[in-house]
Amino acid sequence: MNERTIQLIGEEAFCCLQKSYVVVAGLGGVGGHCVEALARAGIGRLHLVDYDTVQISNLNRQLVATKKTLGMKKTEAMRRRIEEVSDCRVSLCDVRIDHETIEHVIPEDADYIVDAIDQLSGKLALILFAQTHNIPILSCMGAGNRRDASRFYITDIYQTSGDPLARNLRGNLRRKGVERLEVVFSDETGSKRSAQGVIGSLAPVTGTAGLLAASHVIARLSCSAH
Repeated sequence: MNERTIQLIGEEAFCCLQKSYVVVAGLGGVGGHCVEALARAGIGRLHLVDYDTVQISNLNRQLVATKKTLGMKKTEAMRRRIEEVSDCRVSLCDVRIDHETIEHVIPEDADYIVDAIDQLSGKLALILFAQTHNIPILSCMGAGNRRDASRFYITDIYQTSGDPLARNLRGNLRRKGVERLEVVFSDETGSKRSAQGVIGSLAPVTGTAGLLAASHVIARLSCSAH
């Protein structure tokens, strides 16, 4: 099943992936693509966190969203999809992450955390948990209201500009004494929200952000073998 992956990265690096335990919080347009890429690459264990169900508005970009999964919990839809493409062991948590729930949601023995949450409060709780427990974390910034998938890259949160989510997060992290944070960031200026506050989205853009996050995590978890 993983011959092509092993051909590229080698047996030792692949064994590192097989032994790794990764948390992905948020299974939307970004997180869903990240999860599947991690599973297909050979990550041994995944812990998936999302409190939401699949809605018809998700069909334009979210990997878990099909006409057959409408109304289903995103965690369960993602688990079923992963079972079809890998032997990765998957655990689920259908809880909204905040400062009250975080200690009961994220396993302390995780090797890496991917933050693909939309809400600032949830992101902050997850990042502070990771810092406290010395778990590497990659946090995804805004992917909505953007059209150019080629503008994403990985940088430190304090090197970002022009992203309202990143700006608000930076301020909160400074107050908490967090000195650095790796993020997936787009330097494209986002379009304005609609009068109803709806955020526009494109599948190639959100998918690229998720795949970039997965690529970064795979590289970090397999680099010890080189």
